Amino acid sequence: MKILLYNKNFRNLTLIDLFSSIGDVFFYLALINYAETFSNSGFYITLISIFVSIPSIFSFFLGILSDNVSKKINAEIISLFLRFINYLIIAVIIWKINTNTAILVILFIFLFSEGLGIFEDGLRFPVLKTVLPDSNLEQEYAFGFSAALFEMVSLTSKFLGGLLIILLNYNYILFSLLNSLTFLFGAICLIRIKKNLPVKIFNTPKGKSLDIKSIKNLWISITIKKKFYSC
Repeated sequence: MKILLYNKNFRNLTLIDLFSSIGDVFFYLALINYAETFSNSGFYITLISIFVSIPSIFSFFLGILSDNVSKKINAEIISLFLRFINYLIIAVIIWKINTNTAILVILFIFLFSEGLGIFEDGLRFPVLKTVLPDSNLEQEYAFGFSAALFEMVSLTSKFLGGLLIILLNYNYILFSLLNSLTFLFGAICLIRIKKNLPVKIFNTPKGKSLDIKSIKNLWISITIKKKFYSC
């Protein structure tokens, strides 16, 4: 708790990460509910479960890609804006099409957004390390605290997401629009705090593969966030 209270940069970066993760969970819940409105809902729900797992398979390659980006903060801002646009497009698709074709297209957009999410995780770890003390013990404590925070928010976001769907009277167009704002919020916040971050340009491995520690950190992040989807 102390690290979150007294380290402003770590707190801001963690909150941005939490908002984007909450946005992912909100939409996942809405997508499941939206799939249930179709006659062959079982088939679509199975597809959703498969599509959610696919980005993790390519996490190693996404990690290498993010490791070779020198302007990691700029890249994350662009990624968050792309995810914002993704969910705006989904709202339009539900409004204009709303057929079996619509949900298939939405699934591929969701897959792309999930891939961007893993890419963002790979970008964020090096940035987080620059705002933390050099001590390995303190860094492990900070990441451990983040993991516990994600566990708590996981339960809360599922409840709030379900409640919001009901309050919006299952209006998936409006829900998708509101959901897109979580990513816009993250992008704007990152732009605002960028000037306060100690490192703007990072060294890249110049063709070398992702190091073991980075792979481990990325996998921990993916594992934590996968719990957001478990019921």
